[in-house]
Amino acid sequence: MKRKLLKILSALLSVALSFLWIGCASEPLALTGNPVKIFKSDSLTLTAIFLDEMTLKKRYGKKNNPFINVRHVITPRTFMVFDLIIKAESEELKLQLNKMELEYAAIKVSPKNRFILRQHWEVEDDYNDTLKPIDTQRKKILISKTLFPDKFDVSPGSTIKGLVVFSGNFPKSGTAILTIPFFDSSGNVVDVAELDYKYSLY
Repeated sequence: MKRKLLKILSALLSVALSFLWIGCASEPLALTGNPVKIFKSDSLTLTAIFLDEMTLKKRYGKKNNPFINVRHVITPRTFMVFDLIIKAESEELKLQLNKMELEYAAIKVSPKNRFILRQHWEVEDDYNDTLKPIDTQRKKILISKTLFPDKFDVSPGSTIKGLVVFSGNFPKSGTAILTIPFFDSSGNVVDVAELDYKYSLY
């Protein structure tokens, strides 16, 4: 009798969590203006593109997409994803994820690295009974393929491309400032790109 009761309670809990999961899907951010921002200097050319939810779904699909906004039951979080194209002009450039920053409505965050984002989905998917282990694995593979590593270099005359992903309890409207510092081989700052993106409610 106790086992049956536990099974029934477990089933009811799973259904309740499923509804909470669906009900907590976040509304996508609406960008005002051009999603493409360009920073140029003697040392580099940076193209930074904000990827909205529609673009992310077109690129990476609707299922097993690790960049789609989700509001969690306990800690609401919204993903903000930027596609960076970096060309070094005259000297080698060095970059670090933990030196980049997104400031939005007085909230300052650094990008999620590959490890943190993979761990995030490993934990989160455990609470979603509709997913299989292969679904989580596909997310992890996509993260490893597309996100920049923690530290990376750009050789003179070469161009590299990758994603940076920020996560936070962001408001639906306001101005976000993306800051990306560039360093030389000695660790000195060569340039600092500051790009602003304005968002509004749909």
